[in-house]
Amino acid sequence: MSDLDRFAEWFQGTWPEAGDRLPALLAFAAALREASGRVALVSHADRGRILSRHLPESLAPAFVNRVPAGSALLDVGSGGGLPAIPLGILRPDLDLTLVEPRAKKVRFLDRMLLEHGLHGRVVEGRLEDVPGPETPWGLVVSRALRWTPEMLRNLESLTREDAVLLRFGPHPAPAGIEGESLGEGHGIQVWPRPRWQELPDTP
Repeated sequence: MSDLDRFAEWFQGTWPEAGDRLPALLAFAAALREASGRVALVSHADRGRILSRHLPESLAPAFVNRVPAGSALLDVGSGGGLPAIPLGILRPDLDLTLVEPRAKKVRFLDRMLLEHGLHGRVVEGRLEDVPGPETPWGLVVSRALRWTPEMLRNLESLTREDAVLLRFGPHPAPAGIEGESLGEGHGIQVWPRPRWQELPDTP
């Protein structure tokens, strides 16, 4: 069975009510793989794992079910659009803001938002370049991102006191942090804002 067939089987079994989104997800995976040959959206070693690892992680119930309906979501260090683009395809009710400093990646992300009719925007730059929203964000996601104290200070200026960061990282999560396995030593970690200063400085 090919990776495409395995992913289709997994997706239809996991999200049976959203089977009509499968073609868009496969189109995104193909675009990500093709563009990565020119822009390095994902590493060379990971290009063959877009369907076997990256999309299933981005669409795992452990992550998706923690995103409330109609949420405004801030994805920091979006890179090739994981997890925000597949999440937005599955959940078109979401308002996505993707933050990415590299112009070539921003162009790819803009194209994916447009092609898939997603509600959102891409901010070219770093957290300090993100305009403050009318309503501070309550939900932040990050994947394979190295946090620094300056980044965390900037993030705090954009978010509510009760904001939560959903971080993809090693499993098990650090002591006192809620976490759930995504397999192969990876997991989703749920960081409440009062604990953000303890975020590890490794992806």
